[in-house]
Parts: sequence; structure tokens; C-alpha cells
Amino acid sequence: MDEEREENRAHIRAHGRGAILVRPPVLNSPFSGDVETTWRQPPSSGKPAVRGTARYYRDSAGRVRIEQPLLSAGHTNQDRVIVTPDLTKRFAYLLDPSTRRATRIAYVGTPAGVAAHFVLPVTVSCVIEAFRPGLRRPVEEQSLGEETMSGVHVEGTRIRGIMPAALGVGETTDERWFSPELQLEMRARTEDRTIGVVESTVTITSRAEPPAALFELPADYEVGQFDGATALNPYTMSQAWSRTSAEIKRNCGPARPPGF
Repeated sequence: MDEEREENRAHIRAHGRGAILVRPPVLNSPFSGDVETTWRQPPSSGKPAVRGTARYYRDSAGRVRIEQPLLSAGHTNQDRVIVTPDLTKRFAYLLDPSTRRATRIAYVGTPAGVAAHFVLPVTVSCVIEAFRPGLRRPVEEQSLGEETMSGVHVEGTRIRGIMPAALGVGETTDERWFSPELQLEMRARTEDRTIGVVESTVTITSRAEPPAALFELPADYEVGQFDGATALNPYTMSQAWSRTSAEIKRNCGPARPPGF
């Protein structure tokens, strides 16, 4: 049991490696970039692909800004924004531009449901995060060599494993391309029979220092109490939206989220 728990912890640590929001912050590696994430379910599901975009900023001090357009209907021009204006504090701010409201989100390492890999925001307080808690042996790890992506050097790794029995059946494959210079995962791909394929790619658009104002908490925002958020994990959540709890629907909206 202890060995299994440590496997899960190791996988969670690996999952957070290369995310944009990490502790300690990454210094002296400023950049701006665009992110595209796509979730394609198995063909037998008959469901269309779900696609989302984001915008990443990081300054030389390690402050981060993430802009994520919402997937939900009626919110096509609205973003959820995450900023870390004060790196001495152990929280980020989640900004809602539609209400001019900010809430604090505490995090140690990578904050789950905020900016880890494969995040697709449904509403400001609800995201789709395809996160598998752990792999089971046998696990095979393979180096994919080195490449240049978006002008930066990256190192690739592929890991094959067996799905945890509670989450699905068959093998699963994770592919990661990591930039040691930026300490950022530039491309990631997960594939298995349970949820299909989820891919995320970062395109660096600038290595210049972003404007300082991007990382500041807007003066006209009201700072409110964090009311909770929901991370919809396709591995663990029932596909029957009609049986979803009232709390989840309150955070995610009454309509069925894309892909569910």
C-alpha cells in the first residue's frame, strides 16, 4: 500500500513539472506564448472534439499571468484570468473580468484545477482537467530525444503504463516535451481507451519582458472570498450530467459541459 501511494505521489509530482504556475517561481526566463489544448474522445463516443486556448505571460521575477477564454455558451468573449502579483504570498488571484472581482487561490506547487496540464475552463469557477491520479506497473519510460520547438530546446519522454482499475482498462501513454531553459512543458499528449487523446501545445510568441501592468491586481477589482471551484475530471466523473450534484452545476452552469 505504501509503495502504491508513493507511485501516485511521484506521478502527481511529474504531472506538475513544467506547468506555468509552479513553486519556486522560475526566474530570469520571461516569455509570452499561446497555448492550444484539444480533447478528442474515442470515436465510439460520437462526441466532437473539445478545443480551448490560453495565453501565458511570465516576467523575469517569475510572476505569471494566464488568460483563458471560457468554453461555455454565451461566454465566447469572456476570459478567466490568473495572476501572481506578489510572489512572497502563497496564493494566486483568480480574476473575473465580467464582474471585476478577484479571489485568492492558495497553492503549494501546482494548484489543481488552475493551471496544470490539460485545463479547459467551462466557467470562471469550473474547469475540465483530464488528470489520471497514477499509473500501475509495468511502466516503460522511453527517451524521445531532443528537438527545437518554438525556438527553444526541448527534451522528450514517453511513458507507457497500465490504467488504474478504478479509472479504466488497458494501456495509457503519456508524451511530454520539456524545455529546461524555460522550465516549461512545451507539448504534452495523453492517450488511452477511457477518454481518448488530450493534447496541449505552447507556442512562444516573444522572449521580451512583458509589461509589468499585466501582473498587477487591478485597482478597481473587488477582492472577495473564494467560494470554491470544480475540476471536472473525465476519468472520475460520471458521464450522466443529469445526476450531477447541485454544487457542481452551480459552478459549471446548468448546461452540459463540452465533452460530457
